[in-house]
Parts: sequence; structure tokens; C-alpha cells
Amino acid sequence: MFLVLAVGTLTVGLLPGCKPSAHVPDQTLVLAPPAPPDDSRQGTNLATPPKDAIVFDLKYLVQRGGANEISYHSYWGFGSSQEEANKQPFIQAVQKRVGKISYVNNGALKGREWSALELDGKKILALYFDVNGDGKLSDNERLLPNKIVDGDGAMFITPDFTTTLPDGRQVLFRALLEARFYSGNSEPNCMWSPACLLSGTSTINGKPAQLLLFANGFSGEFSRYGSCSHAILLGEKVLKTEYVPRETLSSLIHCEDQFYHLQFDGQRASGHPARAILTRDANPTGSLVPKLLTAKPVETTFNNLYIQGAEDKTIYFNLRNAKEKLPKGAYVIQRGYFSFGPASGLMYEANFTQGPKVSVAADKPTEVVLGEPTLVVRAIKESERYAQSPTNTTVFKKGTRLYFEPQIVGRNKELFSGFKNRKTDKDNWVNTPPQVTITGPDGKVLLTKTMEYG
Repeated sequence: MFLVLAVGTLTVGLLPGCKPSAHVPDQTLVLAPPAPPDDSRQGTNLATPPKDAIVFDLKYLVQRGGANEISYHSYWGFGSSQEEANKQPFIQAVQKRVGKISYVNNGALKGREWSALELDGKKILALYFDVNGDGKLSDNERLLPNKIVDGDGAMFITPDFTTTLPDGRQVLFRALLEARFYSGNSEPNCMWSPACLLSGTSTINGKPAQLLLFANGFSGEFSRYGSCSHAILLGEKVLKTEYVPRETLSSLIHCEDQFYHLQFDGQRASGHPARAILTRDANPTGSLVPKLLTAKPVETTFNNLYIQGAEDKTIYFNLRNAKEKLPKGAYVIQRGYFSFGPASGLMYEANFTQGPKVSVAADKPTEVVLGEPTLVVRAIKESERYAQSPTNTTVFKKGTRLYFEPQIVGRNKELFSGFKNRKTDKDNWVNTPPQVTITGPDGKVLLTKTMEYG
């Protein structure tokens, strides 16, 4: 049940959690509107969950600009084009009413791609946002800041608006914009973030638990495996934290030393989904251990592995160390980091992508074979560097300008990069880029160069 509060305007000095700025003493702040009242139909027309299942009835949770709200801490910038903005009916409507404005674009907000900031010098007074998406300027579409950021910047949170999912469902969503002036810039820098999530509470092993579902950008989707994110907070962390570490949303998740299958029942509508259901996975577990193929044996350990199911593509895991288990089954290692070196200490580190497929066995470690790297170089004409399908060849006319794309490829076609080392386990890692040497048919060295990162 949501508690609906009246929204009033506040000055900078009165809003808890905001620091007044000498640059904007008269800037007015407000809280964004609350979430809509709970849907009275919530929980109807749903299947009976399995016995012993953990059920989270999910609610629409929003940011308003107050203290201790759960936020995304991820931002997207989309740039803007004055020429394109001037063609937009909504921007044209704002121009008729406001003196100085700065254009804001978010190409992911379909039907609301263009907004405008009202400026007084370098003071950001308001955001004009097409809440109903009709291309016209309504009285409720001039939004006042919710917070001051970095002294004279401003944060705006939109009211809820309706967006359409790929399957045709219309759902509620809201977005956040942070705008600030950087030194020497005549226009503010603008960064967008989702400002809503889905939340449900339950109990896991006798502990209060909160499930949070984070949106896939600005699509309005919260339950797409592989692209959305989730977090489970246990015990005292429930509803008491602002930053929440999150994982890729997976149909198989790990919590409290147990694996659970995650399913969704019902369809999100009117701003509310139905529920998320966790059922225990009964499969035995095993572990992954690296086997690095080198001239001399070295100790090797995984630091991070990003894994997807080989047959069930809705399964995603991030293993942070070699002690973590996986249910028995087939997986593909998408990317990972590993350390290696003499038995006295791991003094080298590298990362890889496009890792091998592995089958995790029950109650025993499964080897992941890496190594035997070779250098593979793609050479193309410089003039074809940005072509869609450039011609890869090995013979060129003398004087041709070439672009080389080297890759370090392992035995199982994994791609290695990010080589680092350190002298002791107390030192910081230092990049150690590989060195490339090119020789001619007669064995004469034509070029020796260190591969650069980035």
C-alpha cells in the first residue's frame, strides 16, 4: 500500500539532503510526484505458486529526489543537434514561451526524444519534458529541479509517463536528468538515468528479503533475462540502502548458498507487475578451475568469470572467485579475468573474451583449458578501415598504407587482452602490453612496435 503525499515547493535551504549554493540562492526545488496508488487488482488471476516457493509481489518504486532513495548510479548521454531540435513541435512550443533554452536529447525515450532546459546565464531553472508525448506544451510539463548537484547543476525527475513495450503492453516509467556546466562550456552537460524500479519483499531462510529489478535502459522492461539487472537485499539492508550492487537478471540465481529458479507470473500493467517466484534448484553443484597451457607449469586462479547457459540462454552468472559453485550443466564462458605465476605468488593477470564451452560435473572441479596464445593479424588498406566489409589480404603493392588489427588468440579461440604484472601482492597492477615484430620474406625485421591499449 502506497502512502500518497501532497507535493509542495521548497527552497534550496529547506529540502533535506540538499546543500545550498551561493550561485543559485533563489532556485526553487520540488519533490517529484509519488508513485500512483497501488492497483487494487494486484494478485488476482494469478496461478497458485508451488509449495515452499518464495513469492515477491512486485510494486512500482520511484525516485522523487528525497534522501536515501535507491538509485541506478548509471548514466547515459545522447548529445543534441540544434538543427534537428528546431524541427520538433515540442521544442518549437517551448521556444515560443521561454527566452534562453538548451536542447536535450534522449533517443531511447520513444515519443519524447527531445526536451529543453530553461537557463538564466548558467543557472538551470527548469526542464521542459513532453510528459504525455503529444508534441505540445502543457502546463504540467515545466519541471522544477529536485536537487542541486555539484554546486550549480540541477537534477530533474520526470512524472510517470506511459511507454509501450515490444509486446504492446503500456506501462509506467519515469526518468532522471542531471545537468551541469563544466568549466569553459557554454552549454550544460546532460546525463539521463532511469528513475524507477520494481520491488518486492518476502523471507528467505527466515530473513527479511527484498528483490529489486532494474530497467534495461529506458525501454520500460524490468524482467528480460540477460539485459535487465536484479539485486536481493537480506536482513538489515532491506529498504535501508541507497547504492545497490546488482547482477545481470538470470532465470537461475544464487542466494544464501542456494540456487533458485526465477519465474514471473502475470504481466505488468497499469504500472504494476504481478509477482516473482523463486523455487529451489535441486541439481548438484561443481566448480571451475583454470588450466593454463604454458611452457612451464604455473599456478592459476580465476578472479572473475561471466558465464551464460549453453542450452538455456536465460542463465547468467558472475563468479568472483574459484570457490563459487555452479549447478551441474553446460555453460559458455563469455569473458573472464585470471591471475597466474609461480607458486609463491600470482604476479601476472590477463583477461579474455569468447571463452570456451564447459560442462560442469557434480561434486568435482571441471577444468577450463586456456593458453597457447598465438598472434593473428588482420591487415587491410587504410582507405578501407571503416568500410562495412573490408578485404583482408596478405599481399599489397609497395607504398600502400595499411591498417593492422592484431589479436592474441588462445587454443580454444579465446581472445586475450589486458596483460598486467606486479612485483609483490602489495603492489598495484601495471600494464604490460605485448610487443609485435614484423619480418619480411628474408627474415629481416621490418617493424617492431609495442601494442597500445585502448
